[in-house]
Amino acid sequence: TNAVRTTMTDSNGNFRVTALPPGGPYEVTANAGGFEGQTVQDVYTALGRPTSFNFSLSSTGAGESDNVIIVSGTRARVS
Repeated sequence: TNAVRTTMTDSNGNFRVTALPPGGPYEVTANAGGFEGQTVQDVYTALGRPTSFNFSLSSTGAGESDNVIIVSGTRARVS
């Protein structure tokens, strides 16, 4: 569907995306100012089964972080 969901983490780094259709494959990306982003591909979801991620973002050394982490996911196009 090419739908995009964007969410932000809480103070502990946790995030939740609601109303996401089960299935996949999805692509989940985490970004934060002053850090290199990280992407996880081929994520599949199921009803009633939480999916966990552990992102470890590396500093780019370019300027100050704005303390905002942006997490987004998109369903990968399957041909």
